[in-house]
Amino acid sequence: MLPITGKFYRFIVLFFAFYFYADSGISQTGNSAWNDSLVWFGLDFSEAKLIGDFARWPAEKLRDDFLPSINSILFYEYKKYSIRKTFFVKWVYYDILPTEHHNAEITPGHLRDCRSDYKFENPEKQLSDVIASLRTGDAKSGIGLILIVESFNKYLEEGSIYVTFFNIATKKLIFSERLTGTAGGLGLPAHWARVVRHIFDLIYDHKMREWNAMNYLNR
Repeated sequence: MLPITGKFYRFIVLFFAFYFYADSGISQTGNSAWNDSLVWFGLDFSEAKLIGDFARWPAEKLRDDFLPSINSILFYEYKKYSIRKTFFVKWVYYDILPTEHHNAEITPGHLRDCRSDYKFENPEKQLSDVIASLRTGDAKSGIGLILIVESFNKYLEEGSIYVTFFNIATKKLIFSERLTGTAGGLGLPAHWARVVRHIFDLIYDHKMREWNAMNYLNR
């Protein structure tokens, strides 16, 4: 699987932006607060902990291979992990290089942990800090969607993620909710990418309607 970097990324994202609109197959019925577009920033692990039996892999390998592989799976398997379908939007623009830079700057020794009950101590501040420290990417405005990972817990075979929306121009947090999903499947990256699949199913099934009903996404 090719890494999502450099000129290849910038070329292929133009194709995906067109494809995601032209091959929609999704009825736009007002279920989305944005009506037309989101900018996808991928999974950010800068505050995350990998808990349990991750010690068999060197910390540097987890940072340099495992973390980028999960974002690559969501990028290439775009039909299985359909952001457009999940969030009821016509357009999705992929701008995940800022998040990839974030993940590459993680201190390897801070990534693994043995505390099964690990949670963010101050979620709002930690989420806001992650967003504020993102490098500027191709997208300069609009609504950004980023999955800020709290933990992948091998003991529980569960991942916890803050599904987070923010204003790209101001880098201000709009709304976030902590959701959990179950891991599963063969291969380390695919096993934990399944967490995102379960969370996307939850959002599609009822979370989007709940968020819209509470007007969370129009703040």
